Amino acid sequence: MSVEPRLLVVDDEEVVCKTCSRIFEGQGYRVETATDPQAGLAMATKGKYAVILLDIKMPAMDGLAFLAELRKQDPRTPVIMVTGYPSVPSAATAMRLGAADYVSKPFTPDEITGAVRRVLGGAATHTARPAAGPLASASAPAPGVFTPMSEEFLFLGESWIQVGQDGTVRAGAFLSKDEGGEAREVVLPRPGDNVFQGLPLVGFRKAGSEPRSVPSPVTGEVVEVNPALATRPSLAWEEPCRQGWIARIRPSRLPSDLKSVGHRVVVLACPDKAACQARANALGGLGCEVLHAKDEAEIAAHLRTAKGALVMVDGKGFGARGPELVGRVNALAPEAKVVALGEPQAELEKQYRSRRLFYYAAEPVSERELIDLLASAFRPVVRGAARQAAAGGLPSFVRRVRITNRHGQAVSLLTSGGVLLESGGVGRELVERLLRGAFPVRVTLGREELTPMEIQAEANDADRILVLEVGDAGRLPGSLGRNTGSELVQASGEAAGKAVAFVVQPAGGVGPLALDGRTEQALAEALVQEMVV
Repeated sequence: MSVEPRLLVVDDEEVVCKTCSRIFEGQGYRVETATDPQAGLAMATKGKYAVILLDIKMPAMDGLAFLAELRKQDPRTPVIMVTGYPSVPSAATAMRLGAADYVSKPFTPDEITGAVRRVLGGAATHTARPAAGPLASASAPAPGVFTPMSEEFLFLGESWIQVGQDGTVRAGAFLSKDEGGEAREVVLPRPGDNVFQGLPLVGFRKAGSEPRSVPSPVTGEVVEVNPALATRPSLAWEEPCRQGWIARIRPSRLPSDLKSVGHRVVVLACPDKAACQARANALGGLGCEVLHAKDEAEIAAHLRTAKGALVMVDGKGFGARGPELVGRVNALAPEAKVVALGEPQAELEKQYRSRRLFYYAAEPVSERELIDLLASAFRPVVRGAARQAAAGGLPSFVRRVRITNRHGQAVSLLTSGGVLLESGGVGRELVERLLRGAFPVRVTLGREELTPMEIQAEANDADRILVLEVGDAGRLPGSLGRNTGSELVQASGEAAGKAVAFVVQPAGGVGPLALDGRTEQALAEALVQEMVV
């Protein structure tokens, strides 16, 4: 950081500009302000600022429009959004546009300076790209203290996040009773662990079985885990979106991670909205976004915009018209899952079941039955690992993958001992994803053990080196972590300054990595992201 880093504050409230000036000038920063967003945009595009503090709610141009225009000309200057109206949608939009952090008004001096320090520290770490060590982190958040921006939940398959006001996210799982409620043991991450979006975060083990792993919804560093789960694993099923949360994570690439998560949408078909409010509240408490529909036309309108929504029909409210309505929804959206909520042993049940139903639920439906219903309805499809025979029947192994990334850097991924297959699994998925991204790719085959001398030789031509190792770190199969104690890297001398080692937890045995298809795809994507950034 320079002797006098420059900050730009853009806020239509003069008092906010003056407050920020007073706070940061006293800490050695040079602060410039603008109460007019157009003038602030001109300053932002012409000046070189360490950080821009930007209000979201401004009359002439809101902060999201400001950020979108700024990113067309300047994709790199860190921007911290400041607002008195925090919400997950506005935070998600800001992050997708490249915002670095999000602070709510009214803020304390410690909160605003902490945000700036996190961003400056993160920017420095990103530029330097240390060869080893955990993901960059600021001072640890206070244990047990988490304030979400709103009550909205974002899902990646069976895992969820809430975005917090302090820059962390809270993550959890949404499982059925069979998967989570009958678990006798939970395999939790540890504070300080690196986790990657799509790779295992937590495992639930029933008696005599392997853990049922749940993927992390974001990439980042675990800063806290839920201690209650250690003695009561079933809490994650009993209260999935409340007391059963899994971990708090400081995300390292939230803008890109947000592109892969989304809402669970339930279209609640009920002719009388007030009569179904209790049901809507229960669904909302289980992380769902609820859209009310009083008739077929409104159901159709919601299904056009909410792909993958679950349709829940209030049998009591529609009476004898209910089965016919379900039939029309079947014709309108054949792929939609439809649940009917009807009276037990009702005569209409036969008519409902003659339609294409996902489930018929007899009232009253308890919260835990509703949890199981939602877990089943939104369960992701997990396919087996793809394998393709090599030409001539003999397998080929990926030894090295070299690309030129988006910054013009030569980046090499080195493997050892036949970890990656060329014809399938993580190796094939990794190369295909790089090719789809239009990166120049060179692949070298071989299965010899990697040596420090080879890393030294690679450092002569590469700007960065990733060393992929397989080893038992006591984590769930498929977990990926930075190996700060890698003997290979440490023994490579000066080349260690360019190299970082990653260790993958295998599923067992020796030979190429063999994981389920979803985990293999997520592992390949995690490695791609490490190479291309």
